[in-house]
Amino acid sequence: MKNKKKVISLILAVLMLVSLTLITGCSSGSEPAGSEAPGGEGGGASLQGKNIEQESLKIAFIPLSTSGVACAMELKGMEDQLSVYPNIELVTFDPQYDPSKQVAMIEECITQGFDAILIEPMDPETVGIAIKNAEDAGIPVCTVNLQVSQPHALGIKGSDYMAGQVGAEELCKLFNDKANIVILDAPAAQMASVRYSAGFEDYLKENNKTEMKIIDYQNIDNWSVDIANQVMRDLITKHGDNIDAVFAASDDLALGAVQAIQAAGKTGKIKVWGAGGFPNALKAIKDGSMYGTSFMDYYQELSTAILMTLYCVQTGLTYQTAGFTETPIIQTPAFACTAENVDEIIATSRQSQLQ
Repeated sequence: MKNKKKVISLILAVLMLVSLTLITGCSSGSEPAGSEAPGGEGGGASLQGKNIEQESLKIAFIPLSTSGVACAMELKGMEDQLSVYPNIELVTFDPQYDPSKQVAMIEECITQGFDAILIEPMDPETVGIAIKNAEDAGIPVCTVNLQVSQPHALGIKGSDYMAGQVGAEELCKLFNDKANIVILDAPAAQMASVRYSAGFEDYLKENNKTEMKIIDYQNIDNWSVDIANQVMRDLITKHGDNIDAVFAASDDLALGAVQAIQAAGKTGKIKVWGAGGFPNALKAIKDGSMYGTSFMDYYQELSTAILMTLYCVQTGLTYQTAGFTETPIIQTPAFACTAENVDEIIATSRQSQLQ
């Protein structure tokens, strides 16, 4: 019950922040187009907002890839919010984990005059330049999870670092601070902005968990279940019975590890911790093939992201009109999901009920 109260309070805190911003935005939106930008004198270009209830608008979503459970949950969160806006078209692109395709897609959105872009940037530097070009063209950009250094209208971020800390804390409790662990981490190209393993390792160091030993570490390309499965098979061959637990930077990677562990006849002997709270991972926790995950609500995250993006469209807010030198970031929470509370999460979370 404590977990539930903590989660509800964190979600309410995020929603209160969003509501406050939207209320502020409504008063700004009531001003005539061309009014002074936020930030006062010298704050940037003038605001040129659009009527989000009446104008025909196009919003682009450019994920890492359209494959995978996370993208389906993100899309559902946006589609549900946009269902009350028949005048707004959501166009989804599939870059297939290719940053050069993401850049080309952003350029296409600029050429076609899209009204906003939500993107999970694959390569922070390369894609960041294209994001700046979109904002310079007056198109507000919301980055999702993976952030870039160039200032833009808005960023929303799942708690990857917190997810790592949650996983470390739970595995320390499970093994009484003594275990051999392997880490299956994000693709190497994304390590500059993805911090699951950093949170995990920092928790061990900061709490002097010296007998929680990381005996192997692997980056998994394309967040792939199949690659995680093969890597985990190789790790079992390499380390044998010395592996006590796996920490994975996403539930897809965790489920790939679960497949390899099942094939090796080691279900229950090697505990697997993931990150995300994907429906198939929750089922694996319920049936005992996966120990737990750091639950992050992608559905709620993208529901919030699309509402905030609509605010930017309505008010004409970009980094230039707002005078931003840094991107404002909304951070969403992570919390532990195990067999102890998985039924409650499945019953109450919209994300867990998506297929």
